[in-house]
Amino acid sequence: MSLKKNKMHFSRRVVFVFTLIVLAPLLLLYGVTIFLMNLQSIRGLEALCNLEVRMNEDKIYENIQAYELIDKMIRANGDLLLFITSPENRDESEVIRTVKEESLTLERILSVEPSLYAIRVFTNSELVPERFPVIMHSSRENLASLSSWEFNYQAKYLAYMDSQSLPSACLTRELVNGKRPVGWVQFSM
Repeated sequence: MSLKKNKMHFSRRVVFVFTLIVLAPLLLLYGVTIFLMNLQSIRGLEALCNLEVRMNEDKIYENIQAYELIDKMIRANGDLLLFITSPENRDESEVIRTVKEESLTLERILSVEPSLYAIRVFTNSELVPERFPVIMHSSRENLASLSSWEFNYQAKYLAYMDSQSLPSACLTRELVNGKRPVGWVQFSM
């Protein structure tokens, strides 16, 4: 009986050792394969993320360049700057005509620049009539407290902005005629 017991015990050991000899390398191979696949997928995701960031970075740079050009165009518009600097030197019909023409020019810019959804010129002079949403008084918003770039900016004076769900960026800069601040220009995208 003891010989039979020893044979049984010995055969269990042989099966156990054989299982370890076969199973241990298989488990190690499985673990290494999973690790390498995980590492490869992480590297692939990292490469895709880097590509997406570079593509978005290029698009953002293009948008910034476009807005810089529009900003320069508005600042070079001597009629607009002179008008918002001293509207009191014009008669009522000329004021109305100038506001219509300048707001129409700004609205045309919006129609040719698809990523831009708003151009606002804020004037410090209360004598300039507002033409919503393009020409407004700077008293509507504390523009000096805004940073140059505001992200997800929501203008408090625009009631419909609460429903806006898309991320946005807003560029706000002071307009100066000579050395005299005359208002602000704001681009929203």
